[in-house]
Amino acid sequence: MKNHKNDKMLDNCYFVKTVLMLLVVFYHSILFWGGSWIDNQPVIFKSKFLSILAVWLNTFHIYGFTLVSGYIFQYLKYEKDKYQKFFPFIVNKVKRLLVPYVFVAIIWVIPISYVLFSYTSKDIILKYVLCTGPSQLWFLWMLFDVFCFVWIISNWLKNDFIAIFISCVSWLIGYVCGTLFPNIFCIWTAFNYLPFFILGMKLREKKKFFFYKVPIILFVFIQLLLFAVYQLTSSNGTIIYKLVNLIVLYNDHIFGALMSFFALQWLATKVDWKNSKLFVIFSKYSMTIYLFHQQIIYFTIIWINGKVNPYVHSFVNFVVALVLSSFICILLMKFKVTRILVGEKK
Repeated sequence: MKNHKNDKMLDNCYFVKTVLMLLVVFYHSILFWGGSWIDNQPVIFKSKFLSILAVWLNTFHIYGFTLVSGYIFQYLKYEKDKYQKFFPFIVNKVKRLLVPYVFVAIIWVIPISYVLFSYTSKDIILKYVLCTGPSQLWFLWMLFDVFCFVWIISNWLKNDFIAIFISCVSWLIGYVCGTLFPNIFCIWTAFNYLPFFILGMKLREKKKFFFYKVPIILFVFIQLLLFAVYQLTSSNGTIIYKLVNLIVLYNDHIFGALMSFFALQWLATKVDWKNSKLFVIFSKYSMTIYLFHQQIIYFTIIWINGKVNPYVHSFVNFVVALVLSSFICILLMKFKVTRILVGEKK
């Protein structure tokens, strides 16, 4: 029964990853109302609700996705005996993550960013060649870095104490070095996300992990409570409040990742997602949709900013980005070379 349950959870990870990727698209659809996303486009109609909602989504969506990636990695490496040799593993991740990075950056992200934001050659080198701020493509480098780190230390992670110690040190390195040094190739971001990948591995490894016994509503309650405390303490500039705010935010990420994983696992058992043609398409192309959606949202923001209310505007952002990026995906999947360039299997 326990094995069946875990196999079902593994199967539902595809549902979880797809929903989280769709939430990222939705997050970018409302991020504009946070007030600092597009420097040369002022927010005409403000929305406090959308601003707070964007901050809340940002506390868990990518953290949850990273956790699921760790869960699947643990299964493939230690239950299916894949990823046993480092070099073939890295080559595979280069094909799946870095080749799409180069392709999408060159043909899509850099040209559009150059036109919309008047980037200089120096900006492009810093942001996209050294990858210190490569728009939505940062996720590819972060995940690649995490995979490299984890493969090297994965056997040490079998010890729970060492896993916790590495997670804490990794977060500290990411925070301190990310403050002091350039985030070249998203290296410090990777250190920030590594603990969530490790947590996902532990969830798969330990079939009787106490987290499985925690009611989902409790994860939701704790995450929302931590988020409320974070919001209340973020406006105070004293050192004590900043420290409390930092600790609260990190714990909010942890419970947010757990909340999204278990809540979406539960939801996957309640909906017939495998027989939904539309959802299957989104599931199949979710990563490629992620690669192309953000620049489409830039255009819809510029197009109707100040012409409709924020809720209609954010809805248009989401729908147009989803439809057009899906169309781009379908077009790219028609040709073998473009399938390879966006990281899909031949």
